[in-house]
Amino acid sequence: MSAGDTLPTIFSDRLARQAAAELHAAWMLVGKDGRIVNAGGDLEHHEIEDARPGDDAADALPLVVGLDFGATGGELPSMKRGGGGFSDVKVFPVTDGAWLLLLDSSERSKQLRGMQQRAHDLELEMRRRGRDAQEATAAPTLTQVVADLGAAVYSLQPDGRFETVGQAPVWLDDLRRRAPALGVTPDAAELTPFLEGFLDEAREFWADGGGADRLRSGPWIETLPDGVEAPFEATALRLDDGSARLVVQLLGASFEQNRDLLQAARSTRLQFDALLKEIDKKELLLYAIVHDLNGPLSSIVASLSLLKDSQLDRDQAKDLIERGARQANKQLDMIKQILEVFSSDIASMEAFESEADKAPEAAACLRAAVETYRPALQDRGLVLDLSIETGGTAPVVGSPDRLERVLGNLLSNALRHSPAGGTVSVSLHDEGETLRFVVEDEGPGVPPALVDDLFDRFIQGRRSKGLAGLGLDFCRTTVKAWGGEVGYEPREPSGSRFWVRLPKAR
Repeated sequence: MSAGDTLPTIFSDRLARQAAAELHAAWMLVGKDGRIVNAGGDLEHHEIEDARPGDDAADALPLVVGLDFGATGGELPSMKRGGGGFSDVKVFPVTDGAWLLLLDSSERSKQLRGMQQRAHDLELEMRRRGRDAQEATAAPTLTQVVADLGAAVYSLQPDGRFETVGQAPVWLDDLRRRAPALGVTPDAAELTPFLEGFLDEAREFWADGGGADRLRSGPWIETLPDGVEAPFEATALRLDDGSARLVVQLLGASFEQNRDLLQAARSTRLQFDALLKEIDKKELLLYAIVHDLNGPLSSIVASLSLLKDSQLDRDQAKDLIERGARQANKQLDMIKQILEVFSSDIASMEAFESEADKAPEAAACLRAAVETYRPALQDRGLVLDLSIETGGTAPVVGSPDRLERVLGNLLSNALRHSPAGGTVSVSLHDEGETLRFVVEDEGPGVPPALVDDLFDRFIQGRRSKGLAGLGLDFCRTTVKAWGGEVGYEPREPSGSRFWVRLPKAR
């Protein structure tokens, strides 16, 4: 498939010309969410090895980190490749995102550096020839200093024209000889179309008469008639005597250094974000391990406590023993699973099901979590009120094991904070497109000062004990990954109500 068959019409003719010029054209279509929809062309030449549909565009092309696709157009700073070449990245917004067009700009960058070197050599030659003794001993003026820095200085005249002040820099003379079509003359500052637009802002700045003493245009790039792309920057100055000056500078090595530094910073930030993501995964895995081992162990301890302290008949005792044995076997299985998780890729923690025939059944997961904590609730003398209002099977997006962990965590919170003899209410509600799990207790509730940060990591209520503040963060992170929500609200007259809302599997 050719690029013209896939890209919009705006690219077709341009790509044909650029392909003939061996610019190694490549492209990506990126949605507004920053994910790749399609990609093609000579991606390998631009050192893009992995650009599959659905991937994050910033992972394949770090230069676009933070770019607002669908709203931003134009040309990004050239990207320096590992082999020393350069690639241009042009952005064309469309309705649902943006097209990214990548072109090899190594030859143009080489020509620009050559042009800058020629200008530098000419400047050195002029300085070697020297100035007369008076110029050599006289104190330099501001205009001379600016000219020595390689900038063109213009003065705004009463009739609105611009006149060159002092000696023009070598690069400007070079441009005049090489690019007469630009219309550069000693009394004209309209060097490029971009500069003409900046002058409208500059005239307003000069007319204002107060505030800052300078206005910068920011860097821009102009393509010269011979195909070389040159970076410029303009500055409007207001001098102490009220006169106006315009300084136009051809940016050199510092521009490329800043561009390389920006790209390096973006790459470093991308690596830093990836590292934080891996740390988050490991901390969530650690919490899952602690929680999975704690739940069955609590049930075993509660069963043994009931056997020790209660007057039970043979059948009741047998039931408690069997329940404790089931939880002990479950804990053994969990330990095996933990070893398997550590020996496999940690990315398995992110897997979940969204198809109805594979997704977890909501009521079954809720009952399993309740059965795990039932002995502990009985041991505390708590009343369990279970209500399921789905009217049949209700598959929900998620993973069975982790959904039980989420619900078990909310039950564990209710168990820790409920007063002896209180009631813990657990319910499941059908809300049409979603299902809502609710766990309520009659404890003291959450202090208002902690409500806003309740689901953040390592945040605990003043009565929390046992587990560090990872549980609710685990719930939030897991449920959010499934497209759901988790929340808290106070319960009248006292107590807490935690809820989880998940989309139904289809």
